Amino acid sequence: MTISSRFDDLIHDSRCLAWLKNEWLKYNRFTRLKMLEKQ
Repeated sequence: MTISSRFDDLIHDSRCLAWLKNEWLKYNRFTRLKMLEKQ
């Protein structure tokens, strides 16, 4: 395991986290809209 491949893994992980956070925010917004429609 070289330092550069370790660094690539870190970059990849942070990208995955950013994507997950983005999807989570979209999902939250969607569910909030649905709840508002029901009221």
